[in-house]
Amino acid sequence: MALDELGRSAHAEEAYRRAITMDPRQTSTLVNLGWILLLQGQVEEAIRLFEEALDLGPHSVAQFNLGLAWLSLEDFPRAEAAYAFGVERYARDDAVRIGAVADLEDLAQSQGPEGPARILLERFWTTPLRKLQCDH
Repeated sequence: MALDELGRSAHAEEAYRRAITMDPRQTSTLVNLGWILLLQGQVEEAIRLFEEALDLGPHSVAQFNLGLAWLSLEDFPRAEAAYAFGVERYARDDAVRIGAVADLEDLAQSQGPEGPARILLERFWTTPLRKLQCDH
């Protein structure tokens, strides 16, 4: 189990930062650190890490996390572009599989029925999510 899953995000953050200094091209480490920072509200640094991971090559988690990060900064055009690219490149059901849609749904619940997260859900995931999850 990862350190961040144990509720020790400060330790996980430190461990990921050390790992990046040893191998800055490790995409999963960049993405994991970005996620921790996003959860801590350090959104700009999280965006930088997600973009850095994507510069190294395709990574669906980085792509959808980037959309969520832009959305948390209330930059709807960039969030929409990140989600659109992710759906085009990785497919809608991959976003369901990796939990990106669940993260977006959580945000949509906190924003209400007219919030930007709900708009993105309706735009890119119009098929009922149960059907997407059962198709695997």
